[in-house]
Amino acid sequence: MRPIMFHKIPHDQLKDVAHVRVVCDVKLGKEDPNRTRITIGGNTIAYAGDCGTKTGSIEVVKGIFNSVCSRPGAKFLSADITNYYLGTPLDCPEYARIRIEDIPQEFIDEYNLMQYVHNGWVYFEITKGIYGLKQAGKLANDLLTERLSKHGYFQCATTPGLWRHKWRPVVFVLIVDDFGIENVEKEHAEHLLSALRADYTITTDWTGKRYAGIDIEWDYDKRRAEQPWLTTSRMFEPVSATPTQSSLNTLPTNTAKSSTEQKNNMHTTTSTLPLRWMQQASNGVKASLVHSYTTPEQ
Repeated sequence: MRPIMFHKIPHDQLKDVAHVRVVCDVKLGKEDPNRTRITIGGNTIAYAGDCGTKTGSIEVVKGIFNSVCSRPGAKFLSADITNYYLGTPLDCPEYARIRIEDIPQEFIDEYNLMQYVHNGWVYFEITKGIYGLKQAGKLANDLLTERLSKHGYFQCATTPGLWRHKWRPVVFVLIVDDFGIENVEKEHAEHLLSALRADYTITTDWTGKRYAGIDIEWDYDKRRAEQPWLTTSRMFEPVSATPTQSSLNTLPTNTAKSSTEQKNNMHTTTSTLPLRWMQQASNGVKASLVHSYTTPEQ
């Protein structure tokens, strides 16, 4: 984003010049939680290309959690790309303007902005992704896909947001710039992280205790994953389901078998997800807060 003389803006893009908004927020879980960002009002920008981006859903996240619990030796970690949008080149420049009185004097002096003022506004040319641009997500995702494909990673054709490697035992769900990674051996996870570090700055959490706003406790010895604040309540009980059942949204029901008999016949692993996510996934139907995946005892 750099200042530009008003007369240098293409005539056909004058009507698309966007306004900006300064957003100050606290984002927990980040290295620097105190954030100040300039965002673009993308509603005035007429972008002719496709703006749709494939991203992981709550169903895919639940599938990854259950897969980690049921897959011998599997573990979960999370990774995040820093400034994911901001480093992506645009396929064509966009333009924005800011009132000169809204710009701090120290910025005006440092960048000599007075020479760019036109009718009280300073105009800027945007050549890389910025928050608020409708095409920023699509362009960033396309570039990420191109870069990861060189290392053997691809997005599953029928499951948006689910990624695999051609032969390595690595599966991950991608929600914007957040990676939820299932891996069997650490060296394969390191391969993915090295591929990302080649082009991005990333942060990683090998404990995998938080992903997509979900706090989760992993017990790999017992092959369990639990949502701490939900499992303390007696009203939520695990749901037993056979591996052939396709639905993950079955409500808890009573069973005639005793707990002792169930333990003798089946090994049950449980993953628990937050209420607000379950409500989104249930399309208005009462959701089950605790989901179980059962496998025959070895």
